[in-house]
Amino acid sequence: MRLEIDYNQIREIDSTLNSLIKTQNIMKDGAICIDRYSCANLRVMWILKQNINYGYCNYSDQLKRNLDKVPSSPTWRRLAHASHGLLSGITDYENVKKHGYGECIDSLFSTAIVNVNKELGGPQSSDQSVHHGYEKYREIVSKQIHALAPDLVIVCMAGSNESMKPIVESIYKVYTGEPNFIIRGHSEPRSSDVAWSKSGDRTLLWAYHPSYTHITDSDYFTGLMNAYRVSGTLGISE
Repeated sequence: MRLEIDYNQIREIDSTLNSLIKTQNIMKDGAICIDRYSCANLRVMWILKQNINYGYCNYSDQLKRNLDKVPSSPTWRRLAHASHGLLSGITDYENVKKHGYGECIDSLFSTAIVNVNKELGGPQSSDQSVHHGYEKYREIVSKQIHALAPDLVIVCMAGSNESMKPIVESIYKVYTGEPNFIIRGHSEPRSSDVAWSKSGDRTLLWAYHPSYTHITDSDYFTGLMNAYRVSGTLGISE
């Protein structure tokens, strides 16, 4: 059964983040466009490590003002392609690319992006800073997961890097209510190292961060699509 979005709690979270922006160096995250997210056939939540400061204090402004930079940014490019694949059901990477960045960015605007560390940083985040940030903002992250009621959570934290596993386990427990996180399987190609777990109709994928450049864009995309398909939650057609 699909969970209901809690708009009252979203407004409370936004108010909290807006207050923190005034006193701390943080980014306002969550649904990029709540209207598009709420109407999406699949509510996808991307959970990333830490914000990068592009001069704007929320993701919606960042994307709207930097659309021309999407193709050259591994993070935005991969999130846009994968979002379009998940929302459109097109699982072939070359076919998704043929749709162009306009449609892919539209799909990205229908997702949510949540960072475990709300504080702004650079493109490289140490494990220690990520863990410290999560402990500091854990309550807000938990509220965001509950309020936005995603159908699919994708935790992008270095594949099956054991140092990130405690955060992944914590997020899984918040998302599903289950006491234990168990990896049910890995997708192909193995170079993408996407693990999946499932509880009822809720699926969590554990993948590399989209800024990770030691695999191809094609493998990154295909790994996510295959992991979601084999999890059997809602199914994706070719």
